[in-house]
Amino acid sequence: MSSKLYISLMSLSILFCLPVSSFSQMYTGSKGWYKGNTHMHTTRSDGEISPNEAAQLYHDNDYDYIVITDHRKFVNGSSVSVSQRRTGFLIVSGEEFNSLTGYEPNHTTVMNSTDVLGDIDNNYSSKWEFYNKIYNLAISKGALPFINHPNWLSLITADDFLKIQGFKHFELFNACQDTDNYGIYGTGMPSVEQIWDDVLTRGGKYYGVGSDDTHNYSAPGACNPFGGWTMLKTNTFDVDGIITAYEQGDIYTTNGVILLDISDSLGLYSVNVDTASTLYELHRRDSLGYVNPARPVKKGTTGFKIEFIGPDGEIIETTRGGSAAFQVTNEYAYVRARVTYTRTITAATAPYDDALGQDRYVSENNLTMEEYYAWGQPFFTDKRRNGPALVFGCMDSSYFEYNEKVNVSDSTACKTMGISIRQNQNWMTESGKGYIYIKFHSDVKPGNIVLSNIAGKIIRKIDNKWEECRIEGLSAGIYFLTLHINNNKVSKRLVVY
Repeated sequence: MSSKLYISLMSLSILFCLPVSSFSQMYTGSKGWYKGNTHMHTTRSDGEISPNEAAQLYHDNDYDYIVITDHRKFVNGSSVSVSQRRTGFLIVSGEEFNSLTGYEPNHTTVMNSTDVLGDIDNNYSSKWEFYNKIYNLAISKGALPFINHPNWLSLITADDFLKIQGFKHFELFNACQDTDNYGIYGTGMPSVEQIWDDVLTRGGKYYGVGSDDTHNYSAPGACNPFGGWTMLKTNTFDVDGIITAYEQGDIYTTNGVILLDISDSLGLYSVNVDTASTLYELHRRDSLGYVNPARPVKKGTTGFKIEFIGPDGEIIETTRGGSAAFQVTNEYAYVRARVTYTRTITAATAPYDDALGQDRYVSENNLTMEEYYAWGQPFFTDKRRNGPALVFGCMDSSYFEYNEKVNVSDSTACKTMGISIRQNQNWMTESGKGYIYIKFHSDVKPGNIVLSNIAGKIIRKIDNKWEECRIEGLSAGIYFLTLHINNNKVSKRLVVY
């Protein structure tokens, strides 16, 4: 085994003159961000080292959670051992599914599954039908599934993504060097990011994740560790908290850029870079000799750049530096953020994959700079929006209905929930004021309703002698709606634009 394989916190602290404890705080401080890899292989399938060894490596290199996803092999997280395991390091059960009969290159990672997935029947004639069957199988095992490496041999197009049902997540960045994250120059193959924008522009809803897809643990190798990962934010760091963060899109994807914070609170999309942690991360990878996950480019400006991107991949606004904010409006159906860090390629930077001809390509095309990225999730302003402000669950032709406990595609289930909170699609009446329409269903005993502004001042207070009401004349702003339903208190934050 290579002497470069394991790198300890102690050796890193000496190299960068930091106390041993400081590195573990770089990612998991008061902001509540946690670092994880959702796609990796071991000797249970086609990886080079055992599950225990792989878990130890990620544990010792400051990961907070991992999912071991061997091909068609369920790995129970509780069965994996780590020595001197620190509090808070989670190993989530998982597997990578691939069919043995058709569409073999189309792979799906599942996390938090309860058992091996098994197999699906062969009654499908298209790629998207294949994925729909996988999704149903994964859900039956309690798992959260991801679509893997869309630009690999599978070649999942935007049309495919739009026909696939159920999935919310896909690998925006996969650190294996043959997965063509950036497309293939001169062939017309789009980058995975371009495919994402195509899907989002045409009404699809997917969150992008990052992973290593680790196979090769010795350096250098085509599928090395620490090339791509997903940061998640949660107030409760356990398996349920991890799944909830992914489901809600409280994540960002990176191949080297670390953020202090990224948020889309109330339509203000803000990004703040952690410069010290980013430089630390890149220096660490350079020292390991693992294959470089960056994108080589011919020219560029060194430093950080933050871009806000809208439909059709349009760059709406660009800021040089490590902090930026953008006020999202209904002008754009979605806005997402991309942070780029550009630096010069030197003899000290991590190598490119010579086996795939990347080193030669970089040299022959005089690519002297390289870019690392962090990708934020899309902020939606249309019916795809989750949570307060823009969309409320089930939808008919005119209104959105709030429903957080049942399948949002099931209008019948919506009617049994008990309450519909509706707002007009454009959020404004002809007078330029917003309104909220509330209706209690016949089997619900309503209580008082109180509408307050952000400062806590009561705007409207209505007693319980009604089945429906319409609160009009609301100026743009943040409101808090408190109701009693069958003697249970319900509070919701609303935003009127």
